[in-house]
Amino acid sequence: MAGVADSGSDGPLTGRVLARKYRLGRLLGVGASGPVYAAGLNHQPSHEPFAIKLIGLYGAQHLEEARAEAQMLASMTSPHIVRLEDFLVLPGGEVAVVMERIDGRSLEDELTSGPMEMTRACRIVSQVGIGLGHAHDRGVVHRDIKPSNILLERTSTEPDFVRLVDFGISAHVDELTRTMGFYGTPRFASPEQFLGEPLTASADVYALGVTLFNLLTGEPPFDETHLMGAANAHLRTPAPALRQRLRFPFPPELEELVGRMLDKDPSRRPQDVRVVAWALDRIAQEWSSKRGLDEIPKPDWFQTSCALCEESPSCRRGGRSEACVHETAAASVGHAGEVAPAQPTNQTMHGRPVEPEDA
Repeated sequence: MAGVADSGSDGPLTGRVLARKYRLGRLLGVGASGPVYAAGLNHQPSHEPFAIKLIGLYGAQHLEEARAEAQMLASMTSPHIVRLEDFLVLPGGEVAVVMERIDGRSLEDELTSGPMEMTRACRIVSQVGIGLGHAHDRGVVHRDIKPSNILLERTSTEPDFVRLVDFGISAHVDELTRTMGFYGTPRFASPEQFLGEPLTASADVYALGVTLFNLLTGEPPFDETHLMGAANAHLRTPAPALRQRLRFPFPPELEELVGRMLDKDPSRRPQDVRVVAWALDRIAQEWSSKRGLDEIPKPDWFQTSCALCEESPSCRRGGRSEACVHETAAASVGHAGEVAPAQPTNQTMHGRPVEPEDA
């Protein structure tokens, strides 16, 4: 939950000064790697624009792992991923990862009122997909996608601008191939995580499918919190259809997409998470259009490179006046089981809610 801003409370380290530069304020929570505090510069203690995660270390190897995490975060430039501000090595075997503090609410908190309206859920998960695609391009798998690691920030133009947080247990893909233990959250983890198999971006696609299912129905497909029960469900039990959990006329293409994201076999899931983002964008657009809702021009942050173009990222589907040369070859389901990207559009679905009582 690094980066989250909430009321918080004083913690055991509140008031501590780090590297003569940052003063710790309220305890915001505990992330996957350690406690997270609001913080400000030492000479401006009343202003707390940072969130600092403290990680206890147990030797040189852990220090290098923490440094690698900081370097990984520093390489992220997507507006949907929380920004790294600083990295400190502290006396006593600790490091401090300094991030921007987000004035937002977690997606988990939004779920306390029940299932989310369908188009809103699609918009939010579409943004998560864009942020994850940015990470995957840099060889990074998050490994812990879930509602509590997704923050919603209200901006002047976006009521639900997504910020993805807590890459604390993620690592570069080549490092993950050597991981034999379980890392993640049992209710949201992919089958291959329970088996200790090499993880790819497909593991994040599965967890994103679990998250989307949770938003649309109010609960994840397998509500097992214990490791062994969750492992058995994710490995052996077919995921239920959305309509089995909630009586609502979900579009067939959304049912199909969620089902493919939750496939037990990583090779049968969508292989590019941005393709999922485009598909959800299209589904929400069409759903809104059928109900006669106004659409709002797509904002600048929604730039999508065509996953079918080898010349990506020079091919920007959202920034070209002519159609992508690959569009004519795209179908609802591509040659590798891919959901085809949405048609080029300069619209977005960030408009009024649709039938808020139905989803």
